[in-house]
Amino acid sequence: MSVDRSDLGGGSKHDRVVSVLVGRMRNGEYPLNSLLPLSEEQLAQDQDVSRDTVRRALKTLKDDGWIESRQGSGWRVLKVEPEIPSSEAKGGQKSGLTLPQLMKRAFAKPVVVLDVSSLTSESLADQMSIISDDIRGGALSAPERITLRLMLPSDELDMAYPRAVDPQDYEVVRERQRLLTKRSVGRIREKLHSLKAHGYVGSVDILTCRVPLTPTSKLYLLNGTEAVHGPYLLKTRSVYLEETESEVVALDAVGIAGPMEHFVVDDGNPQASAFVRNQQGWFNSLWEQYAT
Repeated sequence: MSVDRSDLGGGSKHDRVVSVLVGRMRNGEYPLNSLLPLSEEQLAQDQDVSRDTVRRALKTLKDDGWIESRQGSGWRVLKVEPEIPSSEAKGGQKSGLTLPQLMKRAFAKPVVVLDVSSLTSESLADQMSIISDDIRGGALSAPERITLRLMLPSDELDMAYPRAVDPQDYEVVRERQRLLTKRSVGRIREKLHSLKAHGYVGSVDILTCRVPLTPTSKLYLLNGTEAVHGPYLLKTRSVYLEETESEVVALDAVGIAGPMEHFVVDDGNPQASAFVRNQQGWFNSLWEQYAT
C-alpha cells in the first residue's frame, strides 16, 4: 500500500511516515499486538524515503508508546485507536466509539458544523482524510454543507510548548511547529475543498482564527451538541528537524496519543450538557474576540 502524497504539501518526510503508520494502526490495517508487516527497507520503498528517515519515525512511535521493538521479529503494535469514554454510556460502560467513528457520525448530518481548538490541527487533518476517503468511496453519505472553524495559537506567540531545552535551538523548534501547522491546515483545506470541487458537497467554509494562547487541551465541538475533549500530555523528547537532518531535545505535546472524553447534550445528563455548552461558549468568546 503506497501513501497518497497529493495532500502532503512537501512537508517533513519523518512526520509523514509517522502519520501514515499511525493511520494504519488506527484503521485496523495493523491490528493490536500484530507485527508491522513491512521491514525498514520495505517501508522506505513504500514511502519513498531513506531508511534513516524510517528508523527515526519508528523511534518516534516507540517513544510515544505506539510500538515496541521485538528482538529478531520486528516491531509490535502496542495500541490502536482507543475507545473514548462517553457521557452517552450507561452504567459505567464504554461508548465503544473511537474518534473516527464520532467524526463520521457528525458528518452523517446534512449540515456539518465543526469548531476545533488545537495545537497544530495534525490529528484533525488525519480525520478529514478519513472522512474524505469514505465519502469518495461511498462508505459515508456526503453532507450538503460543511462549516469548519479552526482555532490555533498565533505564529508570533512565545509558546509554552513545544520548547527547546537548549535556548540555542529555540527558533528551529518554533519553525518546525509553524511548518507542521501550515502543512496540517493545508491538508484539511485540500481534502474538504476537493469534495466540493468534485461535486460531493455543495458548500464548504473553512475559517481559521489565531489566538495568543498556548492550548492546554484539544477540543472538537460537533454540530453544537457534542464535545470531544482531552488534555495535551507533555514529554521531553528528541524531535527530528528535516531541514537540517538533526535532532534537538524539546518539551513537546503528545497530542496524537493523548486521552480524550466525549460529552453529549442530553436532557438526562445535565453535567454533560453543561460541559458542551460551556465549551461552546468559551470557543465562541475567543472567536469573537480574535477572529478578523
